[in-house]
Amino acid sequence: MTNLKIGGVPEYFNLPIHHAIASKQLVSKNIELKWQAVPEGTGALSQLLHTGELDLAVILLEGVTKSILEGNHIRILKNYVESPLKWGVHSTINNAEILPETMHSRRVAISRFGSGSHMMSYLLAEKYQWSPESLDFVVVNNLDGARAAFARQEVDLFLWEKYTTHPYVEAGEISRIDVLETPWPCFVLAANTATLQNHGDEVREVLQTINSHCHHLQTSANLAEQIMKAYDLSPQHAQRAAEEVRWSTDFGIDAQAIEKVVNTYQDLQIISTEEPHSAASVIEQMA
Repeated sequence: MTNLKIGGVPEYFNLPIHHAIASKQLVSKNIELKWQAVPEGTGALSQLLHTGELDLAVILLEGVTKSILEGNHIRILKNYVESPLKWGVHSTINNAEILPETMHSRRVAISRFGSGSHMMSYLLAEKYQWSPESLDFVVVNNLDGARAAFARQEVDLFLWEKYTTHPYVEAGEISRIDVLETPWPCFVLAANTATLQNHGDEVREVLQTINSHCHHLQTSANLAEQIMKAYDLSPQHAQRAAEEVRWSTDFGIDAQAIEKVVNTYQDLQIISTEEPHSAASVIEQMA
């Protein structure tokens, strides 16, 4: 039996993977796939992939691209969620009437440096023509850390997937003052390079099984109900999530999107512009 561990943030995008594990299809092929929730997000997932503590991960395209370009032992295998991620821009209830363009204090909570929440903060600054130097980053590790930082009045803003934060917005704990979409598909499946070398055939079987469950859920008449039950969303928001999400059902990789990510990082001077970077350097073709 080949044991493989796959990780990701605890969000509704991962429903096909949970179905793939629960189906036991992989067990019949002598593969044991286990799930590990990593609520800290992209930076933590990249580190766990790099060290081999995770074999596979559902991870944001922009974050994993940066991680690979920085020398981590990871490769992108395929698109996973082809729709853009909708990041809620969150503040405290006390700031609910303040528009982002009028904010002068910009203490921004991020999960980690190099994470999706870090990258999107720069895109938010670009949208409102803030100087990147005006952002004061506070590392909070995860959503719970951001909620605690808001309660202590240590931060002004936090960007996180809008449906995941919805229960706290609805409860009146935090407010959503804007929504920012990624200008590229959001999630990919990535793997540790040693896992690919040692278990490439098994990884391909895992991807094919996930593809099958993505197709099944994408065409399911009760997808919204399944999302609602599994992730504690209201019927209204579960329905919107079901309508918006587009899972990949093949082995395709959007090389143009990766090039756009690389160019954006270089424009924002987050990665070095001294040496050329390309999509080919971060991809492992599995088809």
